[in-house]
Amino acid sequence: MLQFFLTLIPQLSSGDEDRYEPQLLQAGEIYRTGDFIVKDNETYVIENVTFFIDGNVIIKDSATLIVRNAKLIVNNTYRLRYIVKVLDKATLKVENSTLTSAPLPSVQLWVRTYERPGAKIVMFNTKCDWELFAMGGNTTIDSSSLSSLFWRAYWKSKVSVTNSSLLYVGLSFGKSDEDIWITGLKPHVKLEKVRIEAEGGSLEMRKVSVEEWVIDLIRILDLDSKLHITINDSHIYSLQFWAMEDAYIKFNDLKPGMFMNWNIRQNVQGLGPWSNLTLVKTRVDTLRLHTKGKIEVENMEGIRIHTSLNASVVIKNSEVIDLHLLGNDFIKLMNTTITGTFWIGPVDTVQYADRGPVEIEDAHVIEFFNSRISGAHIQVASRYTLMRGNISVFYMSMDRVDWAFGTIDREYPLIMRDGSGNPLPNASLILSDLNSKLIWNGTTDQRGRAVFNIRFTKENYSKEWILKVTINSMNITKEIGFLTSTPIILTLPKLPSSISLSASSNKNSLGESITIFGSISPPHEATVVLKYKMPNGTILTKNITSTVSGKFEDTFTPNIVGSWIVRASWNGDLDHEGAESREFSFSVLKARSSLSLLASRENIREGEEITISGSINPPSAGIALSLTFERPDGSTFTEVVLTDSDGAFSYNLIPKDIGKWRVHASWLGNDNYEGAISPPISFMVEKPPLLLPPVTTSTTSPQPMLSFQPAPQAPPIGLVITLVVFAGIAVAILARRRRGKARHM
Repeated sequence: MLQFFLTLIPQLSSGDEDRYEPQLLQAGEIYRTGDFIVKDNETYVIENVTFFIDGNVIIKDSATLIVRNAKLIVNNTYRLRYIVKVLDKATLKVENSTLTSAPLPSVQLWVRTYERPGAKIVMFNTKCDWELFAMGGNTTIDSSSLSSLFWRAYWKSKVSVTNSSLLYVGLSFGKSDEDIWITGLKPHVKLEKVRIEAEGGSLEMRKVSVEEWVIDLIRILDLDSKLHITINDSHIYSLQFWAMEDAYIKFNDLKPGMFMNWNIRQNVQGLGPWSNLTLVKTRVDTLRLHTKGKIEVENMEGIRIHTSLNASVVIKNSEVIDLHLLGNDFIKLMNTTITGTFWIGPVDTVQYADRGPVEIEDAHVIEFFNSRISGAHIQVASRYTLMRGNISVFYMSMDRVDWAFGTIDREYPLIMRDGSGNPLPNASLILSDLNSKLIWNGTTDQRGRAVFNIRFTKENYSKEWILKVTINSMNITKEIGFLTSTPIILTLPKLPSSISLSASSNKNSLGESITIFGSISPPHEATVVLKYKMPNGTILTKNITSTVSGKFEDTFTPNIVGSWIVRASWNGDLDHEGAESREFSFSVLKARSSLSLLASRENIREGEEITISGSINPPSAGIALSLTFERPDGSTFTEVVLTDSDGAFSYNLIPKDIGKWRVHASWLGNDNYEGAISPPISFMVEKPPLLLPPVTTSTTSPQPMLSFQPAPQAPPIGLVITLVVFAGIAVAILARRRRGKARHM
């Protein structure tokens, strides 16, 4: 069996209710209900045991509590948050032990000094999950690990940490007139030696690693404090600003990042902050604002806002990582997004060691103006909260809502519209739960608006309500829950409609007209949009108007061959939805064409020119035509001609062969017209008539010599006789001249 014991020095009487009275749960475990108070000059030793406490732990006067080789657990809840305090000249010694809490963390361990300085904590080889607040006195940590250490310089607290690790260290300043220089605060670095002296306190670390450094600026006494803090060459997890009840501070245009040389007053206005902070080559991950007063925030990113009693916060155009509301506060969010934790609290009763259970005024008013919660974790521990306005909720489900206790009255603005966006007044509204129990009823006003309220509790926050809207004998229902976005915009559904479509023919030749017709049901006189998809992909849109009976038609002549698709649609009206017809397709076929030919003459003589002309129908310019000529011997050749703007063409030819020629025109067609061949035409090429041969004379011959060029072909008999007659006459004339000449000579 596990050995354990608890030593009490001195022995107490059974009538002292403040004294420790252990109860054995099982071997090695002890449970205590109520506050555990060690006072006067007493010394308690808790050793070799797991010790549960349902209450506060107070060590005061000159008493001593020793925890050795043990596990001390404080049972912390939302309603009863306990603390551990070392006051006056008391001492807490912890060796080889664990200090933790259950089921919630956030137990606070305070070492405080008031009128009697000298409180002391000594911790060796210990794991402490509590938040340690050094508010005076002396704290020594050796070879241990702590979750949090908050050192407040202005209480003259002395803290020494050696060979240890800390997840979170908070340094608080803000009381005296002093210049404070801090350098080299960086996470995940083992510090060989760091010593900070400020405002009468000291913090010394040797061989210590810290994961997150936090700087707190807090006013205690003097609004006009001349405290100047410079942080150089550091990496700060969080920079925290505190505003008390009488503060009115405005933050603007600020976001975390690297500050090369920045002074806080560059982006802050109003009463405070009371400490003048300068960052030099220092990175800040988040900004955290604490307030019991009034704060206005605008154009900021990466901020955390925590409120206390009677706070008033206005946030505009910003991104808030965490929003913690701690009671009796008024929060207004405008164009702002919450992305982290949205905590609505605190508990309605807090257990204080010196005052016992204390009722805290716990009420919240949260107004949203075009803001949103996106992927946040919502925690509710509030006696009463009013949430109203327009808020959008994104990436959220009920498993991201942790409801400890309390109520939230959420207002839901509603807007009722018709299908065209016009307000619908006098709509009947009925809100009921899932069991059809009536929760609320009402009507929309002249602007089509209404507001209803649902009270959410731990028992019903995950349920749904049914909103039923009735107007013009039509009903709309919508489920409403805690995460429903507002305003709720409902649109009256329209009656369905349809539109039919057909055509006068599904096959037409190019150049022929086609009629597209159809009708709207139920009948409406309205604009109908016809969209033709042409074979080349081009969209042709036509707007036509239907008759009172809903009928419409469009007659036109397609100008492209191929498959056409047409669809009809209309947009609907106040009472009816729009509709779109099915696709209707029709084909446009190639048109026929024809060619005509004409020769300039039917007969020509060899060597003469002939003109072949013609035209294409329908007329078209730039058409390439083939003219095929057939010679008298049957051989052929082809020439290409182009049509002019009237579709006409011509070709000039000097035939070389005697006889009958034939010619015809042809073309293959194009995208819109079929090809064609003209009827053939013919013409005759004849040999020219025979002429008299030329006569030549010789001076050496007494007889005239006639020279005739041989004819290639035998001339006709008539031509021969004629030539002979002309030749005889010529010979006679020549002989007579010769005789005369001879006589003369």
